[in-house]
Amino acid sequence: MSPSNMVAKARIANRIVARLLDTGLTILLYFITIFAFGLFLTPSLIEFASLSCILLYYLRDGFNQGAGFSKGNRGIVTVDKASLRPCTYYQSFIRNLFDGQSFLVAAQFALSTIFLFLAATLFVIDLFLVILSASGMRVGDLVARTRVINLFDQLPSRDNSTVTQPTP
Repeated sequence: MSPSNMVAKARIANRIVARLLDTGLTILLYFITIFAFGLFLTPSLIEFASLSCILLYYLRDGFNQGAGFSKGNRGIVTVDKASLRPCTYYQSFIRNLFDGQSFLVAAQFALSTIFLFLAATLFVIDLFLVILSASGMRVGDLVARTRVINLFDQLPSRDNSTVTQPTP
């Protein structure tokens, strides 16, 4: 039995709350940046600030030993599926790229109904996968080879030491 199969999947409520907090923090950061510096920023710098917030959102699971901004406070962490080490920034980017919210953002920029359809489809598929699958892996997790698990199981860190808890 692989180490990945011996670890329980994260509670769905914790995942939902962490997702809402991460989304809220990213939006708040965006509005603070735009309103605080909006008078002094050129349109190209506002676009840069927008893209920076989007990039930060995609990379969030790579911060804080896989706990991101909000997962650690909920007692969950994103890890590599095989090694159970904290997910890398690359894995975080890939797992969040294959997310319904990514297609919603694309739909706003491209004004395309195909992205809205893809977003709705991914939301439904992810919901079923997270609830019904034994591993709780959504589409982004399958592509990036990650999963979200309870933080309090003993996990190796990126440098082979043991992860106890991320800093709040």
